[in-house]
Amino acid sequence: MAQSKILVGLEIGTTKTCMVVGEIRPDSTATIIGVGESPSAGVRKGEINDQSMARQCVCDAWQLAQDHADADILNVFLSVTGEHIVGENNEGSFRLPDGETIIDESHMEIAREKAEKKDLGPDSFVLHRELGGYSIDGGDPTRHPAGLTGRTLDVKCHVMHGISTRLQNSLLCVRQVPLEVEDLVFAPLATAQMVLTRQQKEAGALLIDIGGGTTDFICYK
Repeated sequence: MAQSKILVGLEIGTTKTCMVVGEIRPDSTATIIGVGESPSAGVRKGEINDQSMARQCVCDAWQLAQDHADADILNVFLSVTGEHIVGENNEGSFRLPDGETIIDESHMEIAREKAEKKDLGPDSFVLHRELGGYSIDGGDPTRHPAGLTGRTLDVKCHVMHGISTRLQNSLLCVRQVPLEVEDLVFAPLATAQMVLTRQQKEAGALLIDIGGGTTDFICYK
């Protein structure tokens, strides 16, 4: 019989450090079973400037979350922010070979790989690649172009990235607790996943996350 799964989110904010524990059931429903919160220290504008002070705040939130959830926490998803994190649009295009007019999965993969590939330099770290809709011969976007006819397949991708060394400061802080970081998540993207429905995203939405040291936004078109 399938068992429930525990997932934990951690955000080291400018004013508070918060850890949230969620239980994911076999039917994919989620319930928050624990929260640990501590006033932040050693953090400025969403970025760590004193490792020992910030690490103690994480330890305090960690202990409270474990007590509240009555569970051992070893892994977290780390929410990150900071003025160095930016998003850029990129586009991939693939023209079908002569004699071919029906789009298949291999054509989609080539266009997708081109859209996701963006030369950002050695100091950048990619947080997310958010794929948009495909377009056939300049037409309206579609999520599922396979099986349709066309000559040129285009797809857009939004690449969110930050400065690697500045992100490493947060990773180092958490790993010294010690906790294992399963993945990094851009804070407003995580918020949008919780508060916006699919219909709202498809209709277009602007989410603004006003924090103690930074204000971040994410825009859906």
